[in-house]
Amino acid sequence: MKLDWRQVSEMLARHDLVYEAAPEEWRDGFLLGNGHIGSVIWGDGAPLKITLDRPDLWDLRSPRLRDRRYSYARFRELFEAGRIAEIKDIFDFRRRSLVPTRLPPPRFELSFGQAVIGFEGRLALADATASGTISLPGLRIRWEAYVPASEEVLVLRVSSGRGTHFSLRPRLDHLSATARKELRRRRFPPPRVGPESLYQEIPGNGGYLAAWRRLPESDGAETHLLTLLVGGDEKSLAGEAKIRFDRVAGDLAGVRRAHEAWWREWWKRSWVSVPDARLEALYFAEMYKFGCNARSDAKLPVALHGVWSPDGEMPPWHGDYHLDMNVQMTYWPAYAANRLECAEPLYRWAERLLPVFQRECRRFFGCEGAFAPCALGPNGERVFGYETCEQWPGNGAWLAHLFWLHYLYTGDRDFLRTRAYPFMREFMRLYSHILEKGEDGRYHIPLGCSPEYGEDRPEAWGRDPSGDLALIRFLGSALLRSVEELGLDEPEAPKWRDILANLAPYPSLDTMAPDKRQAWLGRVGAEDIVLEGAPVAVRRPERALFVMQDVPYDFSHRHFTHLMCVYPLDVLTVEDGPDAREAVRDSLDMVTLRGEGAWSGHGTVWVAALAARARRGVMASRLLRTYLDYWTTASTLFMNADLRDAGLSRYRCPAMTLETGFGAAATLMEMLLQSWRGTIRVFPAVPPDWTDAAFQGLRAEGAFLVSARLADGDVKWIEVVSERGGQCCVENVFPRGTVTLEDLDTGATREVRGAVIRFRMRPGGRCRLYAHRPRAGETLLPQLLAREPLNPFGVKKRNRLLPPVRRSG
Repeated sequence: MKLDWRQVSEMLARHDLVYEAAPEEWRDGFLLGNGHIGSVIWGDGAPLKITLDRPDLWDLRSPRLRDRRYSYARFRELFEAGRIAEIKDIFDFRRRSLVPTRLPPPRFELSFGQAVIGFEGRLALADATASGTISLPGLRIRWEAYVPASEEVLVLRVSSGRGTHFSLRPRLDHLSATARKELRRRRFPPPRVGPESLYQEIPGNGGYLAAWRRLPESDGAETHLLTLLVGGDEKSLAGEAKIRFDRVAGDLAGVRRAHEAWWREWWKRSWVSVPDARLEALYFAEMYKFGCNARSDAKLPVALHGVWSPDGEMPPWHGDYHLDMNVQMTYWPAYAANRLECAEPLYRWAERLLPVFQRECRRFFGCEGAFAPCALGPNGERVFGYETCEQWPGNGAWLAHLFWLHYLYTGDRDFLRTRAYPFMREFMRLYSHILEKGEDGRYHIPLGCSPEYGEDRPEAWGRDPSGDLALIRFLGSALLRSVEELGLDEPEAPKWRDILANLAPYPSLDTMAPDKRQAWLGRVGAEDIVLEGAPVAVRRPERALFVMQDVPYDFSHRHFTHLMCVYPLDVLTVEDGPDAREAVRDSLDMVTLRGEGAWSGHGTVWVAALAARARRGVMASRLLRTYLDYWTTASTLFMNADLRDAGLSRYRCPAMTLETGFGAAATLMEMLLQSWRGTIRVFPAVPPDWTDAAFQGLRAEGAFLVSARLADGDVKWIEVVSERGGQCCVENVFPRGTVTLEDLDTGATREVRGAVIRFRMRPGGRCRLYAHRPRAGETLLPQLLAREPLNPFGVKKRNRLLPPVRRSG
């Protein structure tokens, strides 16, 4: 039941981004990249614009923290005294310092000297190639572009079938007035622009060079090689550009073959198919963008904008590494999608910065351990943002969770011993220092926050934030399990056990002071309402988790850190008993009760993931479709927007970030496969109308690769491949209850039953579970190729979403 490349390419072609008209805005353009360099091709052809970017294009200058008052102890003292103005004076660096920032990328423009009368194009996912035609009076220009998988160049071929004049030039005079003003403030000199290059000096960091080379062909076509280099003077970078161009030009056919082979292997790693054609198309578009950004050999992990900083503007939020959610959500797809190597640059980066985090911990918290501020440059430079996010100890602890996920999904004990365990341990040391034992005998966080809830106002701070309590439970449990599995002699282990045994409960109505409890219940609403004279019971979400002690989730908000215990940390699940199930249910109900008025796209996706973990498939699919319909551009990029006209979020910050789309891909996989706490669950959160679906090669905890088929509303079979061997636990979802377990290597079969089917597997072993033997020749994926709509993305002549009808008075 293997997929061949023909099947894969045919399915991908139905999700290619098809452009019926020109992408006249950068955000709608053709996206290309390889983790080292990226390009967006856009414009109507008069000219064709090529924005070229790379992740290390930074101004790294950073302020030094010299104020000795900058400490957690001083912050707590001032907060408890109500001296908020002094807190702002000490801790807010955003407006008074020259902080690190990504730089606006240069642009190339390809002109033909004539008016353009037509444009069409296609971004082929199978081989990561953009192509199209530009119609001029009496002439059609054909173009094709790709960023090779292993070379830091853009290859652009332009042909008209007969000779014509092409003009290609680099430029930086396209920057907005705001961007030019900011670069002047940063004392950037004017760029030096030549016929085939543009050099921009970066104060304190050498400079960058945008360069190109023309390769004429005998048939009148031309191939152009474009590159962007950073970190040296003009002469040295020009020499590097020449080496790149010579290498690629000397073996252009070989470069192309290697590029196509890389993407062929990428797409064959895992596969999903669902009956919602647009969500399926979104999934493959996101996995394509993930492949363009999260490369195993990348020098840096994926920041907010990846390899695609916006054209003409200073990158929003400085294009930095946000550790209060964005970086973590960016890498969510790596695990279930079986692209584990994509997170390797993140692990290397975090390990490289661990000494920086340890120094920050000593400086701010006055203890040993590690503390990761929220907004960082590529070398740990402080970018600074909200005080709540910057001083949140959970930034690094959540980063450590990705190390733990790698171990869970691989079973690699060497990784656990040498990388995950040492990294997690340092952040647990910080929490051990912060916690204080109260009169109730419980460990409490005396002063903390929930990132972005309340923005950076004083009410954003309080006692026992739910997010931190969840991270402590995760870290303590993971470390103690590691101690046991690795046989370590850990002197801190007794302390961790004591903390877990006596940690404060998640704040909720039960932990609220009586007077505050009664007031809050009054705001939530009465026990019942009356409709046309008939009482209708309304259950109040009284088991909902609070943001922190005495602070319920009391208004619509975009950041759901208080529910990270449910997802992604798995320390509170619907299988932990009736109380836990009610807490998860009521917490989701409270989120929906407060509404989507202040959500952002990443909030929509996060709640969809929470719904999937709570097995609310209808809710999860609805929210993913909402994200798709209202938060994405024609190229599938996520853009923050004001959606009041749609009755959705009023949150507006018109900027692109990548994490939300990647989170959407991960959430779709959550609907198809979950494996937390060692049990494989197939199709756990699909809505009832998804009667046909399938997936191949998704990765589960325990180093199992899982494939499964849903047809006519029933699971037909589940196939498991074990990389490391050991016990495999699969939730029994077959309608008969009795299941056949077949060893696909030996052909042996036996009958098994139970709510959870448990069996042992050999390293490399393969088995299949089914109620009825699959028919000979049955394919893995449902044949849904004729579904509409096909190729939903790309600029269309008719808008994907029609504007609201405006009625006259």
